[in-house]
Amino acid sequence: MRLITPTGGELKRAFRCEVHDQISEFKKKQGFPGCEVHHEPHFHELIRKFMSEYKLSEEDFRLVKNGRFVYFENKLIARLWREFHEDNAVLIAVTPDEHRRLHKFGLNKKKNKTNVLNLKKYKWNFLKEFLVYYSTIVADC
Repeated sequence: MRLITPTGGELKRAFRCEVHDQISEFKKKQGFPGCEVHHEPHFHELIRKFMSEYKLSEEDFRLVKNGRFVYFENKLIARLWREFHEDNAVLIAVTPDEHRRLHKFGLNKKKNKTNVLNLKKYKWNFLKEFLVYYSTIVADC
């Protein structure tokens, strides 16, 4: 393990690593092999709200790198972030293709009318696809 001063990418990675157990547990409960997890509000927005609520800046963080994982050195900040994520993140299980499509519709960019309409159409199509997928699993049981 080594202590590092965070860059923007490493800091975001540490935020992800700190909630890895929550994401893994969510995936297990889905029974949806190979799923990815989409956040609402978006992960970067959750980070922004957390930092704003606790009046933190990048300079307040020191990270510990352990192999491929990066964690917060400050265990209080880590605990507060895990609680904040648990209370504020809505997790959605999606396929990798669906996850790319969700972000392609501009959810990380300024929303416009076209993106909102595309997202509504996408959600309906995804629901139909999921119901077909789920019905085949149930039929096989």
